[in-house]
Amino acid sequence: MMVYDAPGAHGEHVPTSKPGPGMNSLMHYLLATYPGSASLGCYNDRSVRGGTSTSVHAVCRAFDWHYSDRKQATAVMDRFTS
Repeated sequence: MMVYDAPGAHGEHVPTSKPGPGMNSLMHYLLATYPGSASLGCYNDRSVRGGTSTSVHAVCRAFDWHYSDRKQATAVMDRFTS
């Protein structure tokens, strides 16, 4: 189960300027496995959408991924939720 941890909860520097090794590996996996998809990046020091608390993007534990079609999105969600 995926859960939200506050940025910095595991000793990360807030904000950071690059993805950590795990996030970097996940981005490369998605891009290699799903042709036509694209990383829209990790963003520094940003708030949670519609709020004021720091987003996990601030410590590059999240990134925005653009899938090429709905079939790709469904395949990824099925893979990570089963």
